[in-house]
Amino acid sequence: MCFGLTTFAQSSMQEKMQVFARNYKEAPSQEKKMQICIDAINQGLIYLGGPVGNIDKIFGTTYSNELPKSSDTLKTGVVDFVRPILSPSGNIQASYSGWFLAFEFDNLGRIRNYYLSNTHK
Repeated sequence: MCFGLTTFAQSSMQEKMQVFARNYKEAPSQEKKMQICIDAINQGLIYLGGPVGNIDKIFGTTYSNELPKSSDTLKTGVVDFVRPILSPSGNIQASYSGWFLAFEFDNLGRIRNYYLSNTHK
């Protein structure tokens, strides 16, 4: 009986992520994209120790294919809610503005840290 409940819970979680992914893709503004991210955190789809694959499924990234090789190394990922303005040449730095989700993940694909910010360094 527990197996059935587990399968149902996993199925429900997959369906939630599909809805979030569709909503994110269709979001017309950075504010809507940021709100979808906050809702995903509040719904338990993005959490410390959770799979970086959830971020991939919701935001269309591929970080779960880029895990660090070493167990003592963390890799950083970023989901920009606004596309960066690309530099017209190598002599001019690209411009970054707007909100983003930044996160760190380990060699097992677990999220170790995450935050939302609009401060670019």
